[in-house]
Amino acid sequence: MSTDTTISLPTNPRIDYLDLLKGFTILWIVWYHQPHPTFIDHYYHVPVFFFISGIVFKHKDFVSFVKGLVQHILIPFLFFYVTSYCFQIIRFLFESQSLSGFEWSQVFDVFKLEYHLDYLRINRPLWFLVSLAVVQTLYQLIYKLPRYCIFAICTIILLLKATITTWPTYFFFNQSIYWLTYFALGDIIGKQVVNKSKNNNTKKRYWRIYLIISCICLYCISLFFFRNTNNTTLCNFLYDLRVISFVFFSITLFSYFKGNNFLFRILRFYGKNSLTVLGTHLLFSITFGGFAFRLFGLTGNYWIGFAVFILTALIMYPTILFIRKFLPLCIGIN
Repeated sequence: MSTDTTISLPTNPRIDYLDLLKGFTILWIVWYHQPHPTFIDHYYHVPVFFFISGIVFKHKDFVSFVKGLVQHILIPFLFFYVTSYCFQIIRFLFESQSLSGFEWSQVFDVFKLEYHLDYLRINRPLWFLVSLAVVQTLYQLIYKLPRYCIFAICTIILLLKATITTWPTYFFFNQSIYWLTYFALGDIIGKQVVNKSKNNNTKKRYWRIYLIISCICLYCISLFFFRNTNNTTLCNFLYDLRVISFVFFSITLFSYFKGNNFLFRILRFYGKNSLTVLGTHLLFSITFGGFAFRLFGLTGNYWIGFAVFILTALIMYPTILFIRKFLPLCIGIN
């Protein structure tokens, strides 16, 4: 994407409806990290981001790839990680009036040998950037393989998901192997979907309707068999079929969206700046959530969670503008 704050490596020109979808998805993530109704629980937002990252992935020589990885992923990760660590120190000092008992060693959490995603106590959502760096590195090594080989690799990974994701590894390597499947599908199939959506020929646009209907059917069929089988491997595979159908459904549906009304301007803004939202939203939501608890003494309340979500989204607007203007290199802007 062009030189702005996005979660994936830059490409040009921008695809507007992908920005809209990213805006919708990153706001979903912000709300997901607050007390929320059960319909927010569906874990489809992360696959959407990996899939879009695959769509905008640019095939480069290894040196250019490493430079892009450092500039657009590793430097932003370090910036948000250090900022979050300082925030943790200030927060602990405010709550305890002392730094006695503060776990200074949590800064090294990123080097832990673990199997799950939530061990970054400093700022848990930053796992995505670490995993994205691993995913892109893995894909850089295999993308020249014949497509049938990549599809075979993806299928095997999905079938072995339950085993792979329980391996203790460094840098979320186990989870990244799983997310590699969505990234690869985004690069191989997602790019074709995007290219076809540019065609304004009325007859050829019917394929989008067929794809939407097919995704709905696949989702329903997968859900039906998911609820009627006890085989763990098959359940995991059927779950991923549902997720994949949802991802393709979302991409295709948003390809119809265009315009500059108020809602689209909001989604477009947060979509273009999804990296900054990812890296900083938890700092604000924790702060607002803490104040809400002191005022109302409630935890897990959906309405308070929604209020914190709205406040976080609002404060993110000036935060994004500030970082873009004064700290552009920290978020990968040349």
